[in-house]
Amino acid sequence: MAARELAARQARELAVRRARELAGRQARDRRLLKPLAGSGQMYCYDSPEYVKDMGTPERYDAVCRDFLAGTVQAKNLKEPQKAVFLDRDGTINKYVGFLRKIDQFELLPGVADAIRKINASGYLCIVVTNQPVIARGEVTVPELEEIHRKMETLLGLEGAYLDGLYYCPHHPHKGYAGEVPELKIECSCRKPKPGMLLKAAEDFNIDLGKSWMVGDGENDILAGRNAGCRTALICGAEETGTAAGVGAVSGAEAVAGAEKTGAEETGAEKTGTAAGVGVATEDGAGAAEAAAGAEKTPDFGQDMTVRSLSEFAEQVLN
Repeated sequence: MAARELAARQARELAVRRARELAGRQARDRRLLKPLAGSGQMYCYDSPEYVKDMGTPERYDAVCRDFLAGTVQAKNLKEPQKAVFLDRDGTINKYVGFLRKIDQFELLPGVADAIRKINASGYLCIVVTNQPVIARGEVTVPELEEIHRKMETLLGLEGAYLDGLYYCPHHPHKGYAGEVPELKIECSCRKPKPGMLLKAAEDFNIDLGKSWMVGDGENDILAGRNAGCRTALICGAEETGTAAGVGAVSGAEAVAGAEKTGAEETGAEKTGTAAGVGVATEDGAGAAEAAAGAEKTPDFGQDMTVRSLSEFAEQVLN
């Protein structure tokens, strides 16, 4: 009995000491950090490496477990990393054609949970997205960054986060009103070229052979293959709104969209045959053909085909 009482007393004393230490650290943090806030003298370092707040006994114990399991060392960028690269439109958020307004951005169901699984799996989660609306003068860089802040905020509210985000602002076709001439170029970053993935690999020391590229279009799969990644095609109309959802657009709308954007607006460039837009006709018959075509799984050389990012996470990360 005496031994139990002694152990209990020691545990209480340890808890009290930790609580006092935590209170002291919080007070020091307030004295140090609060005066610097907004002064331009405080900086942050954004890193995918192992950075944890361990100011409570529970968090401290979790960090100790991670350290013993090798998780802390594995997250050091001196060690080769593996990543899941994600397309944005139709993979993370609902596909709406060219997304130009922040109010159009809406996470797809299950995406935050899937990205949480990626975060917990040891893979980095990195978005790579073509954004030709910048070159076309339809969206400014600050507006795009605001859209991306909304994306990260919505994910963060559900406990998920991105380790990196890369976008290509270029577009090779000229002749749009308001376009940005210096961005109307053939570049090395626009998917299906692998430039964004290669840059991320350089920045994060990523082993591309152990990584995945996940997207809902041919260009995503080809970019992943060109970078040496394994690839997963999302081909589920309900989830993406592109693989077959374009079939819900009338044939006349599809044709008008193709004429306006060079087939990009409707998703033909983005998803290849998955969109079925190439067979749209003026009288609307293309909608039925697109819906029928969507029942067939496009073969872009992908390693696997899934209906959603959630299904990818379940199959690959569990």
